[in-house]
Amino acid sequence: MTLVRAIFSNTTPAKSPLSPTEEDKFPPQWLSWRERLRLAPRPLNAHDNGLTVGVFETPWQAYLILHTWLDDTPNRQAQQLFTQIPTSLMQQLDGNLLPLFDLAEDALSEGALMAANVPPPRLWTDAERAQALETLLTLLVDAPFITALGLLNAALSEDHLIILHHQGATAERLDIVLGLMALLPARARGEFTFNTHLDPNGAPS
Repeated sequence: MTLVRAIFSNTTPAKSPLSPTEEDKFPPQWLSWRERLRLAPRPLNAHDNGLTVGVFETPWQAYLILHTWLDDTPNRQAQQLFTQIPTSLMQQLDGNLLPLFDLAEDALSEGALMAANVPPPRLWTDAERAQALETLLTLLVDAPFITALGLLNAALSEDHLIILHHQGATAERLDIVLGLMALLPARARGEFTFNTHLDPNGAPS
């Protein structure tokens, strides 16, 4: 399976994505969603290039995985990578999202895209799920398992979950997400959406 992807730059008009150059290569709904989400990288720090990751459910039987980061040009321009994931594939992955995140390496390192061919979905093993949960529990100080259940309950509520003033890099933020997903039954993990940063203006990024 080859995924549909495109890179957008904040300095490029919304109708002129950097890659691919032909507008028919990506769904037109992306333009309105790009405006709606207004993703922004985190402030630069020693951990990473401001990378932010989000998974969003769409109305057209697909999910969008969004990566935003600051490039290495002198002006540190914000870049956005859109990757469309069919709902059926998200369900098959059983919560094992790391292979999908790895598909962004070409954009993050080279600023360009190659064809993103997804290997056959590999389900989370029991050992991997246990490790994800253990990693989460090590990040929680007081009554870690009870706290983890409380975080999951908040994340599944209509009000959603926002964790404020977390200083960890994106990898540690994803550890929290994957640990919470490990607590869910397999059929529910593919519906767990999130983003790893909330900018000061309240827009998810």
